[in-house]
Amino acid sequence: MAEPVSSIYGPGAIICWLCTVLAVILSWTFNRSSWEHDTITTDLVACLLLPAVALVHLIYELARAEKVENWKATPTMDAAFAVCMMFASVGTTLCCLAGVNSHKRRTASTLLFLVACIITVITIISASGSKCPTFDKDNLAFPLTLDGCNLAGLALLLWHISNQRRQLTIGFSAWLIFFIITCMTLGYTLGTQIGLYPHDQTERDHALRLFPQTPYSLGDIDQAVAVGIGVLTLLFCVRDIVLDVRTSVDDEFEHWKVRCMDDIESGNTEVETLRWKTALEVIDKKARFQRTRKRHRKRERDQWEALPEGLKVVFKHLEEKRDGSSRIAARLEESGFL
Repeated sequence: MAEPVSSIYGPGAIICWLCTVLAVILSWTFNRSSWEHDTITTDLVACLLLPAVALVHLIYELARAEKVENWKATPTMDAAFAVCMMFASVGTTLCCLAGVNSHKRRTASTLLFLVACIITVITIISASGSKCPTFDKDNLAFPLTLDGCNLAGLALLLWHISNQRRQLTIGFSAWLIFFIITCMTLGYTLGTQIGLYPHDQTERDHALRLFPQTPYSLGDIDQAVAVGIGVLTLLFCVRDIVLDVRTSVDDEFEHWKVRCMDDIESGNTEVETLRWKTALEVIDKKARFQRTRKRHRKRERDQWEALPEGLKVVFKHLEEKRDGSSRIAARLEESGFL
């Protein structure tokens, strides 16, 4: 190759980064302890680190390159540009999730790098061939496909957050949206690649790549270790989600209580102690509310079971009439007639 390409653009490093991004998306969507607190976690820092390095590296390479007419990008530029395009896609999902959860810190940090990557990508594409080089189109096949799949996943996640109340069960409508957008994306990508694929056998000197072209492979020890780290990060994220789902409010209350007491005994500042006490009160109210609601439901169910069958039929008929009249009254009031 013309010049050495850094191993951070190798296939193992890219897979590790994508696994980390997926772990953050799953954590922000399904993990209650994650989407309730606006904190900058190590997973988020890892997600933003590679695009930041690639962006700075790309700008540096463009600044020091000798500009000629219709010049081509070096393999290092190709790799850095592909990473920036990937983050321009997945970063949109991260920003939307942080915004939906009203996380100002996460939104600001992600939006900063996302806007920088998008501006750089648009500027390079618009000035390609004159002030900016022409990049290898094969390197852009996977980022462009990732854009469409990102839209499909984003539609599914936003539907899930707004309508399914962050439960692990996803309704048929959400899966239908995901299926339609995914089919459209894959169909468009497949049609585009078939149309651009060279029909002359002599022109097929290289195939479309999923990752930037580098001299590294998954057989290299550093790339294999990177893949292992990414998979472990994703598995730990799934484990935390499962534990969070299985944890009841009472267990969560006891856990926060112990942490609060430890914080007080360790002699931390008054601000930290007040923060723990406030969180403790929130969980305490939630636990009391759930216990009270459970007792009320049990008492109402027992009273209903004790009623005669004829009286149950009368009550059901009256309930249906009341629900129907209330819906009609609400619509009339909405229309301005009442």
